[in-house]
Amino acid sequence: MRHIRQISAVPASAFEVQPSIFLRVLDLVLQRVVIAQLQQKKTDGSSK
Repeated sequence: MRHIRQISAVPASAFEVQPSIFLRVLDLVLQRVVIAQLQQKKTDGSSK
């Protein structure tokens, strides 16, 4: 049980100390997803 508690506590404290980095990662992921969707739409439109 001690190992589980330590593992669960480390990321929680890291996010609390540096929430801005976590938000930046989310923004980058969302941007990649949006860009991928836009590229798919462009290819679909050109193929038709």
